[in-house]
Amino acid sequence: MPELSVEAVERRRNPVEYPRPVWPAVSNPRRSLYTMGDDAEGARQIRWEFDHLVLADAVLFWFSFETTQPIVRYELGRWAASDKPLAVGADPACERRFDVVQQLALARPGLTVHAELESTCAATAEFRLDAWLEGSLEAE
Repeated sequence: MPELSVEAVERRRNPVEYPRPVWPAVSNPRRSLYTMGDDAEGARQIRWEFDHLVLADAVLFWFSFETTQPIVRYELGRWAASDKPLAVGADPACERRFDVVQQLALARPGLTVHAELESTCAATAEFRLDAWLEGSLEAE
């Protein structure tokens, strides 16, 4: 565990006196050039996504209406079974929205499945700030 500075400890004790902006790092697996059918490239992409999900303090899942996203549903199941903070949204026109809502109601009761990308993103800011105030995020 990193050594905490006096200021970092005081910020956690008195968050109103020491406001700190929380700037998340965002990892997006989408790439402009991706060759479907290239096994080496596919393995590299899967490894990149796996590693970044493991490293993340929290994960946002967005299910669009354009595709069924079977691998993303698998990844959601994996992280829903963990204690990692999640923000989840599914477009109202998403073909499998019902399934996402029902599965998360069982795995993570109380977790909101948002209908808009904007509210899904806003949820990540809330739990990231909550985690920092609780002291579960490392000091900088």
